[in-house]
Amino acid sequence: MKLLILGATGRVGRELVRLALQDGNEVVALVRSEEKAEWLREQMQPRHFIEASGSAEGFGSAEAFGSAEAFGGTEAFGGTEAFGSAEAFGSAESVGSAESVEVVREVLGLGFVVGDARSREDVTRAMTGVDAVLCSLNTDGGTVLSESMAVILDVMRELRVKRIVSVGTAGILQARSEPHLLRYRSSETRRTSTAAAEDHERAYRLLASSEPELAWTLVCPTYLPEGPATGTYRVERDALPESGMRITTGDTAEFTYHLLQSTDFLRCRVGIAE
Repeated sequence: MKLLILGATGRVGRELVRLALQDGNEVVALVRSEEKAEWLREQMQPRHFIEASGSAEGFGSAEAFGSAEAFGGTEAFGGTEAFGSAEAFGSAESVGSAESVEVVREVLGLGFVVGDARSREDVTRAMTGVDAVLCSLNTDGGTVLSESMAVILDVMRELRVKRIVSVGTAGILQARSEPHLLRYRSSETRRTSTAAAEDHERAYRLLASSEPELAWTLVCPTYLPEGPATGTYRVERDALPESGMRITTGDTAEFTYHLLQSTDFLRCRVGIAE
């Protein structure tokens, strides 16, 4: 499967990239700069620590990693810039001899489009040929999320991409104490500012008003500390699980990713908490 991941350098987004690559999927990440692409590539690169019993020649030269053609051609991964040149691996001499050395290999299946999720042209370039979209964009303190979602949904319609799973916030779930209100508008909120939740709501309304054939799901985590996937969490349609207080970035990413090929929670919000 070929996936477009938006917000790929964020805390949840990079875990979505990792999960998708581990499953052998091809990933296209729309990022804002070459620096962001390089940072994500570094985060995803597998590292193998090998005890060195001799000189650096034991690793061979850069050619030992194969040419770009061995990976299916540079174009498949966004051009030569996406791979970097052979020099990026360093020569054998640069490894030197040591008790333990780190060998970094290129990440297969990960390509980049540098652009803006609010740009129809950039999103079209990134989305062409994909099977589904994962979105973990944030608001950037303004209306970036809702502006981007409008473009994303328009391009999905044009390219006939039918599946999107997006990450929102628990603030746009229905309040338990006041079911007619969203949580961020109810007495349940602890927010001092509602600006981010308002933009999340705008993005949700765009999804909710989309054509019936669009299979969307909006995952709404509560307080989101950094942490690995534990596999222990609760989910609920359109509401936050009762007494839910937190959920790790790892569990949020794992649940979001596995929804891609699930028929559960289609065209609705889903709250998630430990």
